[in-house]
Amino acid sequence: MSVPITSETSSIRMNPPVFYFAAAFILIFGVVVIAMPAAAGEWLLTAQNWAANTVGWYYMLAMTLYLIFVVVTALSGYGKIKLGADHDEPEFSYLSWAGMLFAAGISITLFFFCVSEPLTHMLNPPQGPAGNAEAARQGMQLLFLHWGLHGWGVFAFVGMALAYFAYRA
Repeated sequence: MSVPITSETSSIRMNPPVFYFAAAFILIFGVVVIAMPAAAGEWLLTAQNWAANTVGWYYMLAMTLYLIFVVVTALSGYGKIKLGADHDEPEFSYLSWAGMLFAAGISITLFFFCVSEPLTHMLNPPQGPAGNAEAARQGMQLLFLHWGLHGWGVFAFVGMALAYFAYRA
């Protein structure tokens, strides 16, 4: 299901108030962080600690619900919805598709992040002293959170929405 290349120019729609507000916010934030890196680091660490202690449970609940939604959707009748026109045939087999998914997403995890991420978190854990068994446990927990089923559930949730509206709706 290749997307044909055309010579037509496409018009990109923009909502000026949203764009300019977001651009100004990002620019101001960047300038503040560059101008005051130590203070910005303290502010961001405080914000991270507040978020983890206040809404961390909600974050984990949302990730679990995304995963459940993706699995239930895939196993239900909605999992049979074809992306593209009704008469389109798949460009790749399931095996080829799985190979591309593995090569694009999972292989970088196996070759780099599966080693570097837990070590990084062990040497700089979110809570407690570095370099001990508890820090290693926290590093593995974060690895499984980012690259385990919950992480892939979030990736699939966003991917399903983008794919549906790009190729079906």
